[in-house]
Amino acid sequence: MHAFLWPDIHSGGTTYVTDNIKIRLYMATDNKKIQNLISNRQVREAFIEASKDVLTDKTSQTYFLQILRVRNNVALLQEDMDSIRKAADKGNPYMQLAYARLHECLMPEPDSLKTYIKYFEEAMEAGIPDALAYLAASYRDGDFGEVDLGKYHDNLRLAMDEGSEKAAQQILRDKIFGNFGVEADPRKVSDDITEYIDRCKADGTIIDPTFYYLMASADEKLGRTGSAMDEYETAYDKGHLPALLALAFIHCCDENGNVVDKTEFEKILDRGRECRCSDSFLTYSMLVDDELYESCTDDEKAHINKHLAEDLETAGCLGDDFGPYYLATYYEDGTMGFEQDFSKAFSLYARGAILRNTSCYEAMVRMILDDHTAPAEYDEKFAYNAAYLCLMLGGDTLGEVIRGYRKGF
Repeated sequence: MHAFLWPDIHSGGTTYVTDNIKIRLYMATDNKKIQNLISNRQVREAFIEASKDVLTDKTSQTYFLQILRVRNNVALLQEDMDSIRKAADKGNPYMQLAYARLHECLMPEPDSLKTYIKYFEEAMEAGIPDALAYLAASYRDGDFGEVDLGKYHDNLRLAMDEGSEKAAQQILRDKIFGNFGVEADPRKVSDDITEYIDRCKADGTIIDPTFYYLMASADEKLGRTGSAMDEYETAYDKGHLPALLALAFIHCCDENGNVVDKTEFEKILDRGRECRCSDSFLTYSMLVDDELYESCTDDEKAHINKHLAEDLETAGCLGDDFGPYYLATYYEDGTMGFEQDFSKAFSLYARGAILRNTSCYEAMVRMILDDHTAPAEYDEKFAYNAAYLCLMLGGDTLGEVIRGYRKGF
C-alpha cells in the first residue's frame, strides 16, 4: 500500500501484541541528552536535537515522533514553522509530519486543513505510520466532508499494524472512555499498558510517557486514585505536560471538579506556566467566579481581568480550543471586567470553532439564529453549516440541523 522510503524505522525489532496494542519494539540506543531535555520540559530544544539524525537514527526517530504526539509540544514549535516547512518541501518525511501537525493543531492559515492533509499524505507515503493515524482522525472529525467512523477505526488499526504508537494510543484512549462507538473497558486498558511497559523495560525500549498518562486515566476511571496519581507523576516527570493538570485536579479538587485547595492549585498552575503548558493558562479561569469577582476591590478586579485576558489569549495561541471559548463568553456577557462586545465574542468563538470546539460552534449558531447578536455578514446559511459541522464533531446541534434541512439549507 505504501512505498516505505525510510525502511530503517520498520526493520528489526519484535512485536508486542494484545487486543488493544500492537507495537514494534526496537532496541534503540538511549540518548540521555534528548531524554533529559524532554524530562526538563525543554521541548523545542529536544525537537531540534532529535531532528539532527532523524533520517538515520532510530532513537532520534523515536523521540521525534514522541514529541509530536502531544498537542502542547507541537504548539511550542511555532517559531520554527518556516524552517520545518523548508525541510518538509525538500522531502524530509519527518518534517512533513511536523509541518502537518503544526497546521492540524494550530490552524494558523485559512487553508490549514488542506495543508495538513497534504503533508500527512506525503509523510504516510514515505512510510511513517503515525501520519496514517493522524489522517484517520480526519475521517472521525469530518475533514473530508463526512464523518466515517468505519474508516477512522480501519485506518487506526492499519496504522498500528504498520508500527504507529500514535494509533495504539488513540485506540487505547477510545477504549478507556468508550468513545466513537467503542465499548469502554478501562480495566483491560490498564492491564495491557502495564504489561506493555514491563515488556519495554525488560527489552530496553524507550517508553513514550503518553502510555503512563493513559494508564493513569484508566486507573482514575476505575477509582484507583493512588495509582493514577503515581502514574500521572511519572508521565509528567518524563515530560508529558498535560499530566500536570490531571495532578492538579486529583490533588486540589473534589469529585465534582470544584477547586477546594486554591493555594496548591495555583502553585501547580504556576509550574505549568513556566513550561508553557496551555492547560495551566486556561485553568486560571476556574479559580474565579462571579461571586468572588464582585467581592473584590476595583484594583483586584483590574488584576483579575488582566490575568484572565492574558492567560486565555495565551492558551488560545498554544492551540487550546477552550481559551477562545471562555474569553468569548466574557466579552459576550460583559462579565469579569470585560466590556460587552458581540463582534469580539463572535470572532473568538470562530477561532475556537476552527480548533474543533463544539461549544464555540454552538455559540455561533445561537448568536445568529436565536440571539441575533452576530455580525450582519453571518447569515442563516453560515449558521446551519456551522450547526452541521458541530454535529459531525459530536456537538448538540441536531435540532438546528433538522431546522436547516426543513428550511431548504
